[in-house]
Parts: sequence; structure tokens; C-alpha cells
Amino acid sequence: MDNRLKLYGCLAGLLLIDVISTTVALQYGATELNPIMDHVVHNPTHHFLIKMVFLGVVWMIAKKTLDFHPKGDVAVIVSCIAVFTLPAINNIYQLSGVI
Repeated sequence: MDNRLKLYGCLAGLLLIDVISTTVALQYGATELNPIMDHVVHNPTHHFLIKMVFLGVVWMIAKKTLDFHPKGDVAVIVSCIAVFTLPAINNIYQLSGVI
């Protein structure tokens, strides 16, 4: 399997963890701290669709970076993985004290 595909799978997994853990946290009385996402996260379907749109945008940007560097797409994907690892870990940590 292509390593790039594995990276996209990792990013998609992190996005899914974010959607699921946010949904569960909201059910336990948590509040969304991101004002931009506050109106979206209360509907898990919309939240999931926004994350998938984001994944598509990452794919388009990553593909475009190949015009400049042969591994430019990897840098874009890994950067997004790094960014979305933090909310996933935080959500799981916060839920570990609630559930």
C-alpha cells in the first residue's frame, strides 16, 4: 500500500476520532470551545461532512504541492496530522475523566 494512502488514512482516522469524541463529550455536557465550529458540532452528520470536506481540501492542496516538490504532499498531510492529533488526544483525555 502506498505510504501516502496510509497518511491520508491516518488523517481521516484522526478526523473521525475528533467527530466521535466531540459528539460524546457534548452528550456528557461539554461545550465546544471553537466558536467557528460551535454551530456545526451539535449535528454529528454535519460535523462529519465538514471534516470530509476538509480532507478533500487537504488532498487538493497536497496534490498541488507536487508541482513544487516531489514530496510536498507528504509535508502537507503530516502537518495536518500533527495539528489534528492534539484535539484527538485532548478530547480522549477529557472524556477519560467523565466516562
